[in-house]
Amino acid sequence: MNKKALAAAALALSLLVAGCSQNQANPSASPNGQTEGSTKPEPTKKPKKEWVEAQKLALDHVNIYLNGSDVAEKQKYVEESVNPEVASLFLLGTASIRKEEEKFKNPTVAETVDFKGENGAKGTLTLITADDNREIIVLVMDSKVTFAFFNENNSDEMQETYEKMRDHFKS
Repeated sequence: MNKKALAAAALALSLLVAGCSQNQANPSASPNGQTEGSTKPEPTKKPKKEWVEAQKLALDHVNIYLNGSDVAEKQKYVEESVNPEVASLFLLGTASIRKEEEKFKNPTVAETVDFKGENGAKGTLTLITADDNREIIVLVMDSKVTFAFFNENNSDEMQETYEKMRDHFKS
């Protein structure tokens, strides 16, 4: 693991642990240590194959990992669909079950764009919207979920990172 990835994982772990200690009802909020910017992506009329795959992964992240109540299914999701470099962080959240009012109701894909970090890492960002103006942006790299960014953050730093990722979208 390179130094930047290790630093991002350490930051993500500290944010996850801080979030878990502040709100046990919602500890499955994903880490958001990825702060690299990118150039604005060019829109395409026909969805790219990797976009379709990323959208499925993003919806699974919401439906299985965030909204799910089956711990074994959530663990299987992490093992199969989350980047191995951050999977241990996501495993911490598998035992957390959201209350019904905290779940993301009617999640849908709003938009997917290509993403390139300052370190050259490439992937996709998928914006998922849900009822009550809730949003999640899922970063997929190497066909695996790497991070998720929420528009309901408890810290200013996490909110700032979400807004940087949100700037990549037109909608």
